[in-house]
Amino acid sequence: MASHTIRASFPQLPADLLRAGASGDRTLSRGKAMRGCDWVAIRNLTITLGILTGFATSSAIFALNWHHWAPEGPWNILVTKISYSAAATWALSALVILGILMAVASSFCSCSASSSACVTFCGFLTAALRTLLGALVGLFALCTVAAADDELSDNPAFMFGLFAAFAVCASAMTMIGIAAVLIATCQP
Repeated sequence: MASHTIRASFPQLPADLLRAGASGDRTLSRGKAMRGCDWVAIRNLTITLGILTGFATSSAIFALNWHHWAPEGPWNILVTKISYSAAATWALSALVILGILMAVASSFCSCSASSSACVTFCGFLTAALRTLLGALVGLFALCTVAAADDELSDNPAFMFGLFAAFAVCASAMTMIGIAAVLIATCQP
């Protein structure tokens, strides 16, 4: 009955796709049966997160270096403020993608809980995601404040915090990349 209703509503769909959907089987977009849990979204979001985190950290380091090494003039303050603002914007964008990735990873880990290898790698991924969350929040806060305060870039505590956030972001993204590769191979 359900497939007849679906067939009437969507006559362009192939019959085998309608049968698979009606029986509850999980199928891929190519119509092949899917074994295990789908990890492709984790891969794609990890790549996107790496790019956004790289933009955020490189913009912050550029702003700090520009402030210290560029010739004095009105453009020095302007470029520094714009670069810190860009870094904060990239960090905020990375935080949004990180939130989505955390939800997707949680869903995958629930699906693959029967595999002991996946449980181990999911724990590793979760720890790395939480580490990156703290680093990105710190980077966002530092860059937002630095965009508003012209003299903050000269403060040694600020420079230490910025370089610490950079180092933690880089190491956490490395851990996330490794965990994503391990998750892709943990299922039988």
